[in-house]
Amino acid sequence: MPPLDVEKGSRSRIASSPLSSSSSSAAALVVPVPVPCVLDVTQGSPLCHVGHAAANLSLSEGDLIRIHHPYHSANFEVSSCCIGVVGRNTSTTSITLNRPYDHTPIIEREDSAKRFEDALERLHCPYNRKNENGIGSDGDDENDDGFVRTTSTAIPTNCNITGSRGSKRWLLDVAATDNTSAPPATPVNITLMGTRVWRLVAVNSDKRSPWRRQYDDGDAPSDLTFDLKMPAEAEAEGRMITLFRIPLKQSTIMSMCRDVPYDPERSIHQQRVQYFDQVAVEFVVRETYRAVCDWHPACSTIDNVKWAKLSRKMGFLVSVRNTSHEVDMAFLRRCQDRKLDLDRFRAILEDVAWMQHPRLELRAALKKLLWNTVVMLPHVNERVWSEAKALAISVEARRNCAQMRLAATFRRIKHRARYCKMVAAVTCIAKCARMRIQVVRRLRRLEDMERQRLRRLRERSAIQCQKIWRGHFCQVSYQRRRAQILKRERQKSAELRRKLKVERAQREASIICRFARSVQGHQAVVTMSLHGAANSSHLLMRVYLPVVQKTFDFCFPEETLQLYIQQQMLHREESMSMSWREMLKPELLKGLADRLIVRRVNGLPIVIFSKRNLAEKGQLISKKLIQGDDNGGIYLLSIYKSTVDFTFCLYDPATCGRLRTSLSHAALHKWLSDEARLVHVEGSRSHCPRCRCLPSLALLLPGRQDDLVEWLSTRLSVKTSPDTGHRRVLFQFDADREKAERLACKIQSVVRKLAARARARTIIREQFEKIFDRDSGAYYYVNSKTGACQWTKPVLLGDDELDIPKDEWRQIECTPSRPGEPSAYYHNPGTGQLSWMSEEQAARMLQRRVRERQAADITGPKLDFATVASAVKFINDAEKAFAEQPDRLSHKVNYAMVCHCLKFDFDQAKQQYEEAIQRCPSHPVIGRAHAILLLATCVPCESDAKRNHVVEKALALFREAEIGDPTARMFRLAIQNCFLWAVVVHPRNPLALLNSALLHQHVLKDPRRADKLYRRALAIDMNGPNAAIVRQNYEMFQS
Repeated sequence: MPPLDVEKGSRSRIASSPLSSSSSSAAALVVPVPVPCVLDVTQGSPLCHVGHAAANLSLSEGDLIRIHHPYHSANFEVSSCCIGVVGRNTSTTSITLNRPYDHTPIIEREDSAKRFEDALERLHCPYNRKNENGIGSDGDDENDDGFVRTTSTAIPTNCNITGSRGSKRWLLDVAATDNTSAPPATPVNITLMGTRVWRLVAVNSDKRSPWRRQYDDGDAPSDLTFDLKMPAEAEAEGRMITLFRIPLKQSTIMSMCRDVPYDPERSIHQQRVQYFDQVAVEFVVRETYRAVCDWHPACSTIDNVKWAKLSRKMGFLVSVRNTSHEVDMAFLRRCQDRKLDLDRFRAILEDVAWMQHPRLELRAALKKLLWNTVVMLPHVNERVWSEAKALAISVEARRNCAQMRLAATFRRIKHRARYCKMVAAVTCIAKCARMRIQVVRRLRRLEDMERQRLRRLRERSAIQCQKIWRGHFCQVSYQRRRAQILKRERQKSAELRRKLKVERAQREASIICRFARSVQGHQAVVTMSLHGAANSSHLLMRVYLPVVQKTFDFCFPEETLQLYIQQQMLHREESMSMSWREMLKPELLKGLADRLIVRRVNGLPIVIFSKRNLAEKGQLISKKLIQGDDNGGIYLLSIYKSTVDFTFCLYDPATCGRLRTSLSHAALHKWLSDEARLVHVEGSRSHCPRCRCLPSLALLLPGRQDDLVEWLSTRLSVKTSPDTGHRRVLFQFDADREKAERLACKIQSVVRKLAARARARTIIREQFEKIFDRDSGAYYYVNSKTGACQWTKPVLLGDDELDIPKDEWRQIECTPSRPGEPSAYYHNPGTGQLSWMSEEQAARMLQRRVRERQAADITGPKLDFATVASAVKFINDAEKAFAEQPDRLSHKVNYAMVCHCLKFDFDQAKQQYEEAIQRCPSHPVIGRAHAILLLATCVPCESDAKRNHVVEKALALFREAEIGDPTARMFRLAIQNCFLWAVVVHPRNPLALLNSALLHQHVLKDPRRADKLYRRALAIDMNGPNAAIVRQNYEMFQS
């Protein structure tokens, strides 16, 4: 943005760099920027001591600075900076200039400026001379912009004179060079303490705004008048301000908020510069509007000349093409009668700010435009600085009062703590005194207690002696009784032993034989004895296995025993019949042990008696080594053939274990049949001769026993059970069957798992429900049984999802927290809405609202008490006044409207209207009411000419009334108290609705409301006596 004219008002200057000579054309432009510190300097000394804010010193060697004044002072170069330690925690900073400090030019410049100002005031400002009070008069000419103009007096070229309205403040730009042409100054011995410092920087690097440069150069207005902006809770009495119940003098707060030469951000108290850019935009716009309005000629609005003058001075839209055209077009878009009020002035400033700063928001662009331009107008600048000062004082007052209140609170807490400590000490002293008194009482009480203790001790001793005696007596009695009981028990034991001895002798006598026998590799003890009485014919065989320490009993009646022995004799090719005593021979009974078989159940061996035939005592048809398992184990296979089955015994040399299995002839036959059938099917499909050579039923032939044994041994294997871990002997069809069973179990487990998951998902769908949460916009899951809520989906659902909840309302019971509250509320899981009303209540409320809305369309807005009272009073007064003075025009008209709208006495109303029109034919109220009555009483059965005549007459009355009262202002009282009130009182009377419809059609010009009233009247009285009149007017309304 190019430099503006307001730069002169803010006294921001550009000085030539002292590093170049005055004749150099390529001199760099520099400006003074304040340094947040102060210096202590002495005339003629190059050493300067840094005062406050030494820690923020931003000077370095080679920097150009000015001391005491930003423009009158000469330029000095910093040659060195030094930091020295004074104490343990303190340090001093000093800088050295390139030459001794000289304050004489500043003194001479101030004297010269004062003399120049006096001469200029006497010669060239006769209309702006100061009066006796030192206040100048304002000149409002065309070029009055707050600056003093000079015409003929020769002003030095190195001086730039600026001023403000009412008081002139002079500032002289000095070309700070070493070879000045001024005469040598008289040496002065001066020591300046705490003087300000400015550093010279390039113009391009100075990004400060004009008002900030004004403040940094010390040109901000100082004598300000403002209104304090106190918080709402503050109380002001006279010159005192009370905030947080802390009274504080206004002068004290104002003295704190003074300008300091340090960094405002690091200052303790608030400064106005911190709040200059926080002043409200509305305040700046308003003050700018007032200032421009005060320009000559002063007026209350802004015309195009003042707007053009303001735009030219402020440089509005200088970065836009055809600036003058855009400024004029902005004025034309917002002006009214070529004038701008305050609102239009703000609007035009917003337009200019938007065009000048299109990338910013509207308020930010407006603020940037105002703070870069118009805030530098003298009057606006002074008012903005005053407002900033007021804001700073307000914040400072609040902070100081708050600090005082905090300090008072802290002191109160400390005093309370001290008081509590003293109370605790007093309490402790009282406690000690009471303790001493209690000690004395306690000693007395102890003496009494000691006497009582001795008495109780004697009593307890006597009781204890009695107890010991009773215990001794009871013990002796118990021992005597115990001896008697032991004696009886010994007698019973001796009798029991005698009885057992007899039984044992009988049992030993019944034993026929006892021998040891190996049953399938397990050593067993077999005992043969008679079972039951001596003359009983039952044989009991007991088999004892030492491995599991169990006994297995087998009882054989005489018939069964004889059958088994006969089978044994047949096996030996001996046939004979024997008696019971002959069958009890030990050599015959030992043959029964050959039928014993060992099986494993749950990993433990049990003994089974084989009823079919002898166990492994069939014919041994083969014995060879085979590789029985997948690990390469070698087993000794022994195959026994009996009349009913084949027995296969395997011996493991590595573990000395034995395995056994059997295959019946029927199972073998079925196996070979299945194999033959399978081979036949596969062989018919294949032409391979090998497929036709597979085994078949021919292996069962007597001459093919070796082939059968070879075929069986190749299809025999040892497998480890996956359930128990024990080894088993399996045939190929057993292994295939178990494999098929395992596959079936696996398929069943998969099916059951899928079914279980399906059931679980069904249960979850029944128990869980998905509900929408309006706050988070997501669904959560609720367990209907437990009431637990969770954000995550149940794990067992997998990829499935619960159904979206229905958009329905549910009643949920709740416990009211207080009496009178509802015990249930309503929730919509689909939308997450909560309500205390049920659907029926909500529907009723909506219906009531709809009815009210429909009624409002018919009767108008809801009437308040004042309107109702006014209508009732009007009706009563109209009837009473007409009864007292019937010839008065106003009473006649009011009574006619009451008869017309409320009593529906159209004849009486027509008579009164005609008499009133004869007396006042052009009155708008009478004409409109009479026209409505004519249209409402126009009978459809009359001739068309007569009806048209009545309609034309009514329309003519409406036109005349509209000429006399275009806004119907005179008719409003009749509308409110008669026509609309009649609809409220008679909402179902078609004549009342017809009058209101004609009113809205011809007077109020509201066809929508008129159409609703017509339709309502027709719906109420479709075939009534008045339906023809309503229908006729509605048809005319539609046409």
